[in-house]
Amino acid sequence: MKSFLRWVVAFLLTGALLAQAQTATPGTATKKKTARAAAVTTKDVQELKDALAAQQQQIEQLRQQLAQRDQAWMQAQQQLQQAQSAAAAAQARADQAAQEASSQQQSVSDLKSDVSDMKQNAANAALSLQETQKAIHSDLEHPLALHYKGITITPGGFLAAESVYRQHALGADINTPFNSIPFDGANASHISEWFGSGRQSRVSMLGEGKLASAKVSGYVEADFLSAGVTSNSNQSNSYTLRQRQAWAQGALTNGWTFTGGQMWSLITETKTGLDNRTEALPMTIDAQYNVGFSWA
Repeated sequence: MKSFLRWVVAFLLTGALLAQAQTATPGTATKKKTARAAAVTTKDVQELKDALAAQQQQIEQLRQQLAQRDQAWMQAQQQLQQAQSAAAAAQARADQAAQEASSQQQSVSDLKSDVSDMKQNAANAALSLQETQKAIHSDLEHPLALHYKGITITPGGFLAAESVYRQHALGADINTPFNSIPFDGANASHISEWFGSGRQSRVSMLGEGKLASAKVSGYVEADFLSAGVTSNSNQSNSYTLRQRQAWAQGALTNGWTFTGGQMWSLITETKTGLDNRTEALPMTIDAQYNVGFSWA
């Protein structure tokens, strides 16, 4: 645009100079000319000046319009930058809001999970409390153990009413002497026998107490499988009481356990290490148990 204005101004100046040159031509023109050019009047000069002023005014208007367009373009550019900045800020706020919403949703999910766990724990605690109350009520109504000054006394035992039938008579009670079974040639091998007994009826008592650094317990167990000199199956109260176990035990908190008294032999199988009262006895009514089972 500026180059175009320069060309217009140059053109107008050139025209003005040519007009002045024509008016300043000396009177010594060639004689061949028969007619002189018309003289330039003041009116013509004024018209030329007016034309130049109008052109100058147009040029100034064009400059102003160009400046206004540049200013409008710059304003539009600034507005565009501001709009882009506002859009970026809005997008950032939207991303932050989405992140916060996601975090809140996660927090709500965690809270729901915690509430569910608390409800489940409360339900389990209520069930456990009910079971504990039932156990306490049962212990109060039907106590399995007696509590006296920090000592828990648990009585035990059972009544036995057993019978045995043998094709070969042994003349034995409920406990079978496996090393006395008669051969076919013996007279007893042709005689059968049936025998009923309650001698395995058992009575026991366990006492337990806790100290600061140990747990102290004692156990007594007895039945009627003894055989006195006058014991027989034809007389009531003939079989005497037999002591099966009678021992005391001290279990320290550091893991050591000391036991002394009459108990099962170490060759007897147990379910838990060498702990007393965990003997793995065969499930049979024969007081002699099974062939091959070692006990004492």
